[in-house]
Amino acid sequence: MDGRTDGQMAGSWMDGQMDGRMDKKISSTLATGMAQGKGVMAIADDLNDVVKKIGITRARMMARTEVISAHAEATLNTYEEARVTGVELLSEFTTAEDNKVCPKCEELAGTRYTPSEARGIIPVHPNCRCAWVPSIDDASQVELR
Repeated sequence: MDGRTDGQMAGSWMDGQMDGRMDKKISSTLATGMAQGKGVMAIADDLNDVVKKIGITRARMMARTEVISAHAEATLNTYEEARVTGVELLSEFTTAEDNKVCPKCEELAGTRYTPSEARGIIPVHPNCRCAWVPSIDDASQVELR
């Protein structure tokens, strides 16, 4: 999938910022919350309860970023599994298109990748709000199953 081993969180944005036990607690709490269908705020509350010293602001940032990462990877999985006949389905980087978009994300906006090339790009940074959207050069060639 995205090259992580069990217990690792997305991206390099967290590298070197916590010890192994804390990493496992946080990863477990994030995974459990997502598996239970909890929203970002509920997951952040759980994180704050499990690891008191991170605080609610950091817990929310971590929950948002990990949910975005999981969503991005699931989207790419869906594109790979769709296998629409005769059409190369690309992943187009899209932003929230508002005044809060950072320069890094703005620069990537509209860039297209194959699903395998796109792996690990989103989240670009903590609290990233970007996502993948499908991109098809010629929609008239799409054959629905």
